[in-house]
Amino acid sequence: MYRKMKKPYWLLKKIGEHLKQIKNKNIHQFKCFNLYCQDESRIGLLTMNHKALTIKGVKPLCRYQHKFDNVYLFGAFSPVNGNHLLLEMPHCNTDNFQVFLTELSQIDKDEFKIVVLDNGAFHKAKRLMIPPNIELKFLPPYSPNSIQQKKYGGK
Repeated sequence: MYRKMKKPYWLLKKIGEHLKQIKNKNIHQFKCFNLYCQDESRIGLLTMNHKALTIKGVKPLCRYQHKFDNVYLFGAFSPVNGNHLLLEMPHCNTDNFQVFLTELSQIDKDEFKIVVLDNGAFHKAKRLMIPPNIELKFLPPYSPNSIQQKKYGGK
């Protein structure tokens, strides 16, 4: 049975205040400000054994190679002006997220990026070095419907 999820209204009520504080803090350093929504998805291929015709009660003999290949897509999209960044990464960890943040910061160095993302463990790692033109804003826990990126490319 499905249950109705509560929307994170407290985040929506305070997001304007948070954005104004960020803008006032960084207004002298950057030309413009932009909002990005970030998420990552795993895309994979699993070899599956399909049906085969045999006599009833006899197990079919088929060649089968158990192989599982996958790749992670890290994406950030701006609903304001349509800017986006998609990177294909072999793993979903802090090192790859660091590469993603570095690439995102290089897109437009005069733009300050406010990135809204979920509470992944590697998003909050202590060894993560956030570039000076990016600020991370985390969604409240258990609010999967708040990131709109999954409607376009993910599950």
